[in-house]
Amino acid sequence: MDKLELHAATLERIQAAKNPNTSLVALCELAKDDYWVRLEVARNPNISLGILREMATDEAYGVRRNVVRNPKTPENTIRELALDESDHVRWAVAENTMVSSNLLVMLFEYEKNLNYTVPEIIVALYKNTNSPLVIKKVIETLYGEWL
Repeated sequence: MDKLELHAATLERIQAAKNPNTSLVALCELAKDDYWVRLEVARNPNISLGILREMATDEAYGVRRNVVRNPKTPENTIRELALDESDHVRWAVAENTMVSSNLLVMLFEYEKNLNYTVPEIIVALYKNTNSPLVIKKVIETLYGEWL
């Protein structure tokens, strides 16, 4: 297979991973594919919870970030990802308006106790409609210059 054929085959698998009509059996196989394919599988709204849970431990932060963004992902899985080593994944949690205020408080406490604070995460927490008013007040006090 030459490079052009290989590229076309990858694009075909990416399209299948994006398609909400792709069977669960096919999505399960695509979840083991290369990065670009896994990225789209994690976003597919018809993916099974089991595959989403597996993908929450993917080596690539982009895949884990898309697991957080998938509306089907259960909060307990997102809770684990709120403590992810990647600030990109935690940022996705902070932006997610489907998570509980308790989870956002937990994420804020985690961020506040890190050696470095990521401004984008703090701003996303502040803007999230589920963030409690008390957290927003603390953010205004501690990080007002970022808002």
